[in-house]
Amino acid sequence: MKRNFSTTKLILENYWDSLRRTDPKNKIKKIDISKYQHLNLDQLIKTETVPRTTKVSSRNFIHNSLYNHNYGYFNKKAPQTEIDFSKIRDNYDFLNYTSNLYKQIDNTELQNSEARQIWHTPTELFRPWYGYALANYILTNYTLDKKGAKYLHIFEVGGGNGTLMLNILDFIRSNNFEIYQNMKYTIIEISDLLLLKQKEIKTHEGRFQIIKKSIFDWETEFNDPCFFISMEVIDNFSHDVVRYDSDTMAPLQEMVLIDEDGDFEVGFEEVTDPLLKRYLSIREETGYVSPILRGFHVKRFLKSFLPFSSNMTQPEFLPTMCLQFFEKLNKYFPKHRLILSDFSSLPDAVNGVDGPVVQTRYNGGIFVK
Repeated sequence: MKRNFSTTKLILENYWDSLRRTDPKNKIKKIDISKYQHLNLDQLIKTETVPRTTKVSSRNFIHNSLYNHNYGYFNKKAPQTEIDFSKIRDNYDFLNYTSNLYKQIDNTELQNSEARQIWHTPTELFRPWYGYALANYILTNYTLDKKGAKYLHIFEVGGGNGTLMLNILDFIRSNNFEIYQNMKYTIIEISDLLLLKQKEIKTHEGRFQIIKKSIFDWETEFNDPCFFISMEVIDNFSHDVVRYDSDTMAPLQEMVLIDEDGDFEVGFEEVTDPLLKRYLSIREETGYVSPILRGFHVKRFLKSFLPFSSNMTQPEFLPTMCLQFFEKLNKYFPKHRLILSDFSSLPDAVNGVDGPVVQTRYNGGIFVK
């Protein structure tokens, strides 16, 4: 594997991180971070185990942790539990029921290293009516304005268990069989385990296809009008993290450092990543100013009276993969109609501008950071 070494200065997150470069137990000096291998996403996604003595951008680290085919979250912890909602009386009963499921799974995992996950998306919670509502919207708009389309074609990225596709196809078959006979439904799926679950679907033969590919690797042009569905997907897109130099307010990109023991720490360096630079450039063209940068001169003046203040601002999380997603749609699906649903807000997010929610399940409990 080709080694790429950065020539830019890398700043560890704080002074104490630099002290930990010497192992306090055996006094053996650790490998200098300037010798660390810099992996891009194409290199990282092919690794069979988490690499060491390596540095990667936060965006690529998160994406790889979620989607790596050998150890990524979505390829190891696909959902396996379905809920019979006819037996659920109310919201409290639902919470108690899922809590018991988590406890059962945690007990199972004591003997099984492959953890399982319980997912509750609107598609699953409100099936089939959620899918029916989307299908009705698609069918109505397709009928009113075909825009020269020869047939109805629906794309869905991240199809989960295939539930939404089944509900949409059921509705269209029942309400307009003529359109159903000629339509095509395509799922673009990156998860190996979810792909297997989708391939178990036996109904609607000839009306759908499943393509194993990341939407970010898509390079086939589809120039006909189509509907493109992305339900509860963009919240799983990775993001870049930047902090700004407290004196110059120049952005610094966050890098994840993985040492020879497999431990993680964070450093910051000058922005060199092409996608991140493009995002920052587009944002500047719109006139948007980050909340961190507002009142910069006043903040710098006040900082001069605080000699021990941080040399960097709080972090800002930037949706760079979401930008790349929209760029893919614009380039390869120029006549698409996007149907997108996701969270409007995230409570208990981590510190920083537009910070994500980090949730961990341990010993039957759910911990949010």
